[in-house]
Amino acid sequence: MGIAAVTDDYAGANERALRCWVDTFGPGVLAIALTDTFGTAQFLDAFAKPLPPSSSPSSAPQMSYAQAFTGVRQDSGDPLAFVATMKSFYAAQGIREAKTIVFSDSLDVDRCIEYRAATEAAGLTPSFGVGTYFTNDFVALSSKSAGRKSVPLNIVVKLSSAAGRPAVKISDNVGKNTGDAAVVAEVKRRLGYTERGWECGDERARWGRSGGL
Repeated sequence: MGIAAVTDDYAGANERALRCWVDTFGPGVLAIALTDTFGTAQFLDAFAKPLPPSSSPSSAPQMSYAQAFTGVRQDSGDPLAFVATMKSFYAAQGIREAKTIVFSDSLDVDRCIEYRAATEAAGLTPSFGVGTYFTNDFVALSSKSAGRKSVPLNIVVKLSSAAGRPAVKISDNVGKNTGDAAVVAEVKRRLGYTERGWECGDERARWGRSGGL
């Protein structure tokens, strides 16, 4: 988000961010990449590109970012469709290693079990970042809400601007797009972004009901 806002180059922002990461930490270090800053399709175009010679280990053949990174993080859209997408992508890249998918979108125990089965069936390695329900999985004590799970806090912190330009995120689910609406619309037009939705991804209702605690 920051690189795109600074450079105003949304088509090249993913690749530049990947290159900066590898140049800083090296291939395979802290190497889980978030795919949905400007949509996973746009990300995978960059992920398939070869590392520039300056970023590749001198003793190894040139590799792609997909080879250099341990895996990817799924944070919006349909997780099962994402598994299928990544399976097809890695196969097309000739990557046989069981790369990792880290799931991190509104997870609970049942979803983790479901996504683990689908990921392993696809020949990939599942991992999970349980956030909201890790700290908010409890029953309210008030008499009004007795016996019902409390509505968890939905807290997301993202960059709002850089270099005087709004910073935006265009997820795989329309309900998770963030930032200045006019910039979001312009970036979608420039990238040829295809709008997507997911029936379980509405931020207003995904916790069971709207409102606060």
